[in-house]
Amino acid sequence: MNICNLCREEYGIEYGTEECRAKKQEMGEILARLSGGMPPTPSSVKYVRVGREKEEKRICDDPHEGMIAVKGSDVGKAFYILADFGFGKSFFLNLITDRAKNMNFVTSTIQIPDIANLADFENIYCQIISNLEYPDKEVRGISTLLYKISGHFQNIAQYKDFVREEGIIGHPLRKMLQNMLNAEFYGIFRYTYNRQAVDLDIDDMIENVSNYLTGETMEAERLWSIGKKGFDKIRKEDTIQYLVNLKKFIIKVGYSGLIIQIDEIAEAIRWTTPSGLTSQLINLHNKVFEKYELSKVMINYVGTPSKWDDLINRTGHGALIGRYRTGRVPLPDLSRLDYINLLNKIIRVYECEMDSDLNIDDPDIEKFVDISIQKYGTIQTICPRDFMIDPFKDGKKLIKILDEVRDGTVDFRTIILNAMQI
Repeated sequence: MNICNLCREEYGIEYGTEECRAKKQEMGEILARLSGGMPPTPSSVKYVRVGREKEEKRICDDPHEGMIAVKGSDVGKAFYILADFGFGKSFFLNLITDRAKNMNFVTSTIQIPDIANLADFENIYCQIISNLEYPDKEVRGISTLLYKISGHFQNIAQYKDFVREEGIIGHPLRKMLQNMLNAEFYGIFRYTYNRQAVDLDIDDMIENVSNYLTGETMEAERLWSIGKKGFDKIRKEDTIQYLVNLKKFIIKVGYSGLIIQIDEIAEAIRWTTPSGLTSQLINLHNKVFEKYELSKVMINYVGTPSKWDDLINRTGHGALIGRYRTGRVPLPDLSRLDYINLLNKIIRVYECEMDSDLNIDDPDIEKFVDISIQKYGTIQTICPRDFMIDPFKDGKKLIKILDEVRDGTVDFRTIILNAMQI
């Protein structure tokens, strides 16, 4: 296919335009991430996604437990997305993130080295707040939400009515945001520190509130501006309650809710349960499923099935064990057809980025996939990461193979024949 027609037919844009050049850059970023063993970003994952439609539909579209249900529910939801290392958990998470943004949710995806890190929820909370992403803004973090809040309320009386209705009146967040809004309404927020008057504008106040909520170390003078003292730190407070109250403001400014995804990236199988892990999981579980607490919030825990099965069983908490069993989402292996579709899509992305038509036939694509599966033993023992990084177990990446075809070093069919003989 002529590359001009490919650009137009595949992506609906005219070849040679600025939009086309931006698309080529996006395709290049997809290839770079795949070649490095990483999934595409959420906004780009759609170009190479295959398989697991049933699991996606359950988490996003199910009217009883999916994101659609979260929008109208007075309790939260939790899923446990499980697969072994390299089998596409992070790829699937990025797909879910993209779907969530399209449904007007604020999202936060964080990575933890190991499941044991959940015991330190104060650190988890700080990561969640630091990694907030928005469906209508490019900037990540809590500051975007704070600017939204500052532009939402018309006056302090309206703000006070809201915090009273939502039960935030006795929480430290109430004073922080009220001081911030005073800077918005009156141009400055004036306070006294060490007998000296200090004036801060809205940008200063948002920076101070943001720094505190994300666990940054702050000077005493800055702490005073948000109603805190010299030794106050978010990590010493009830961070789950901060999350509950911040969620209320997320809803107030017009978003559908909050999707939190906690991705365990460790490969280790052996581990020990640290002190406090069980109690933190139970506490968070109670907040998610307690009426009006973390309503309109979905938490997706991501990890390996053996470790999560072991951890949940160790808690001995009947309700948590029951929720885990119903919220368990094992990701199935990709099928042979999935790998064929994946290779087809990667070739299309490559052709778009490189301005080249590789002229690879469907039968050769099928042969390539069959040989790759054979090299790894079975369809159950090959994983998407291996297919990208080393499809024939000879140390050569898939993108490198496509480079050789484009350069004319060797044709695709010869690559297949050579792989068959190894």
